[in-house]
Amino acid sequence: MPTRDTLGGIVHTYQRYDPARIPPPRPPETDLLAAAMEHLLEFGDLDEMQLTAEQLADIAVTTAGLAGHLTNTTPKVAMLAYSTHASNPRLASVKKVQVATDLARRKARELGITCDIDGEMQADAAINPFAAQSKEVSGAVAGRASVLIFPDLNSGNIASKMAQHIADIPAYGQILTGLDRPAAEISRGASAHDIFGTAVIVAAQAVDKSYLFPKLKDGPAA
Repeated sequence: MPTRDTLGGIVHTYQRYDPARIPPPRPPETDLLAAAMEHLLEFGDLDEMQLTAEQLADIAVTTAGLAGHLTNTTPKVAMLAYSTHASNPRLASVKKVQVATDLARRKARELGITCDIDGEMQADAAINPFAAQSKEVSGAVAGRASVLIFPDLNSGNIASKMAQHIADIPAYGQILTGLDRPAAEISRGASAHDIFGTAVIVAAQAVDKSYLFPKLKDGPAA
């Protein structure tokens, strides 16, 4: 089962990290600044209300890379929507997630990031094996997702806050992705424990994975 902690949060809500004001250094393979959050799973969203398929794909791949680095497991990425594997989606928002899923798979292969990506997929089919089986959803991700990619900032923020405050799950971050060095944000409501956990995650990002997992040199665990 995925960890019961959450990557999530720095800067006041009304002072969101602004790439126009503070130009962040970014690796050549991405032009996207996103935020990863880990509750019962690892959450991914962007500091924008509406996302393109290309942006969703970038979020999926960078969040998967972060999850793999921190856990040394193969991330199972679910691209979330209100439907699951719709054959003829009526809404453009669902079609966008389907396109983003294909793009994310291609980007992950090109960047050499080992992960399983599936979508579009409803949240219950992504994290609940019984729901996945009942809805006849199969595959490596169905019912076993460890990374959830939300279609917009609204849904990602709402889900992370509900998981934190209803289930009393620690929230770390949010951890910024799309940069060429580790960075994070801290929520105004973060506790000392949350801040410490975020600092540990950012420090772990700066450490080579082989040093984090010296006994596991044959690649990520299943």
